[in-house]
Amino acid sequence: MKKIIICVLVLSLTGLLFSSFKSNSSSLIVYENGKAKGPIIEFKNESLDYGKIAECSNGTREIKFKNKGNEPLIISNVRSSCGCLKVTFNSDPIKPGDEGVIIVKYETCRIGIIAKIITIESNSSISSITYKVTGEVAN
Repeated sequence: MKKIIICVLVLSLTGLLFSSFKSNSSSLIVYENGKAKGPIIEFKNESLDYGKIAECSNGTREIKFKNKGNEPLIISNVRSSCGCLKVTFNSDPIKPGDEGVIIVKYETCRIGIIAKIITIESNSSISSITYKVTGEVAN
């Protein structure tokens, strides 16, 4: 019974945490003469969902994004909320219209719920974006 109560409490707190970390990538876009100005980062997906994956399986995934602005986009930093989630990114400028990728690797030898946050910092109109990573590792 204790385990059930703890699981419900953890899941509730996780949901509360994620609801407070929403990012609106379109709300702070600067316009000049009717066109978006500066670099604008747009993600292919709103979050990364591993779904249900097997223990010790491949935990590498890609977060794809595009520079929808009119100036080069520079990713200056990407960090995760936990050491079990490693991130790799390229800091080279991404030209307007080009795509970029952030590589994410979760330690899948840990059984349980995946509920992590990645913070992405760039020179976009929204300089710091939180990105959710969810899923479950099962044996």
